[in-house]
Parts: sequence; structure tokens; C-alpha cells
Amino acid sequence: MDTVDAGTRAVMLRDRGNRCQWCALRGPPRGDAALHVHHIEREPSDVAEDDPVNLAVTCRACHNWFHHRPTRLDAPVELTEADMRVLLPHDVLLLKVLDEVGPAPFRDVFVRVKVLLSETAVRERLWVLMGVDRLVAGRDEQLVDQDAKTGAWGFPEDVAESARGYVPGDRALALQRAEDELVRRALDRGCDRELVASVFGVTRRNTFHKQYRASAYAFPLDEFDRGGRPAGSDDEVSEGEDGVPVWNDGAVPDGDLGRVETWGGEPDEMYGDVSELLNGDGSE
Repeated sequence: MDTVDAGTRAVMLRDRGNRCQWCALRGPPRGDAALHVHHIEREPSDVAEDDPVNLAVTCRACHNWFHHRPTRLDAPVELTEADMRVLLPHDVLLLKVLDEVGPAPFRDVFVRVKVLLSETAVRERLWVLMGVDRLVAGRDEQLVDQDAKTGAWGFPEDVAESARGYVPGDRALALQRAEDELVRRALDRGCDRELVASVFGVTRRNTFHKQYRASAYAFPLDEFDRGGRPAGSDDEVSEGEDGVPVWNDGAVPDGDLGRVETWGGEPDEMYGDVSELLNGDGSE
């Protein structure tokens, strides 16, 4: 319930366009969401409690979330304070959802949190949970995993075939994973994020998606030679269905990897001067 006076409430709703600042649901007259005025802090030290800078417009569901959002102690798995420097309360909620319904396809996870998070945000936070062991120093285990065959999300012990380190058979997806890994390595080397975005032809925001996705899937880029398949001897390749060669680990048919420079042969042709990012100091 609102605890601000009617005049302050009216000003806040007008200035925020009569919509929730988090999920964008509209209140009257263009929508039917019940809107509340939420205090960001109670008894702030630098402004009055009802000062507009300490207020936000939320829908009923988001307002309830802010007052009852889970902490790391509510998670179905053990989380440390170091984990929570990377994770968000939304991640704890996703862990609780997976504990209830996982392993489950993405859609089944998303529908349970869509009031609070967009589809893109849910995907990103699942990648963070999957790659948290590569994002948090001292953590040696993933929190969640994705099944490489079914795409279902769940806890690692419940996933039949991990997507971590898996090479997709779809060429476009494999190329995406390779590029993600290049972006991650460049950022880990301390390269400027704007420079990385420019070299790879993506937005700055998209570099975060790529970084988190690369941490999640750990694409084995170093396992590929200039010829476009995992390094190793020819006896690792055998004949599959319809005479198509396959690697004996069942990963990807030879010839489905596309341009060999993607795997480290001649990346400059595809991405510009990537060598500057991978071998240099990343300074402009």
C-alpha cells in the first residue's frame, strides 16, 4: 500500500507515465495495472523519505517483490557472500523455480518469472548461474546446467548431458559460441569493452550477453586447429550416417563448421584485427 500523500502520488504517477518502472505495466487510463509508489529506502540519510528521488512507481507484483525478495539463505543450494557479489535476488528466485520444475525447457522457467524479468533477462541470468564458477573466484562448481540435447535447464546432477564444453552441430550456433569465447577472452585480458564491441560489430550491452554466455558454455576453442575441426589424429574421425564424417565423440560433422578462420585460422577477415584483442593489452 502507498504511504505517501495523494499529491505526491499523483505527481509520481504523472512523471513516470503511469507505468511500473520495472516491468513497464501500465496503469489507468491506458492500462489496468494497480500502481503503487514505492520507497527505495526507509529513513534515508541524505533526503526526505518522501522526496521523489527516493520514490519509484511499481505495479503490485513488483512492489511485493521488493518487500519480499529472496536472500541467499532462501536458495535451495548453498550460496556464499562471494556468490552474491555476482548474483542477484532474481537468481535466487530462478534457483527456486528450477528446484520446483527442473529440469525444464526455458519456456517453463520463464513463465514463472515473466512478471519480474524479460525473456532476455531470464536467459542472461541462467547463463550467469551456469557460468558462476568462472565468474566467482573460489567457486569450483556450476549452480545450474543445460542439457546439450534437450535444452532443458536444471541442477547439474539432474542434467543428462551437459552443454558445458559441448560443440553444437548447428553451424550458426557453433560460430556464435566461438565468437562469444573470443569476446570473453578479450574482456578477461582487460580490453576496453567499447573496443571489443567495435571489433566484433556488436553493441556494448551485447558484450555482456556474450561474456555471460561464454562463461556458461565454455566453448572449447583451443581444441580446434586451422582446418576447422578438433585437433587430433585422423583416426578420431569415422563415417557416420549417409557417409558423412563425424568425430568419434559424436560432436560435429566435418564440414559443418563453416569458415575455418572462425576457429583461429584467419580471424581478421571476419572480425577485423582480433589479434589486437587476444594478444595485446587492449588499450586504444
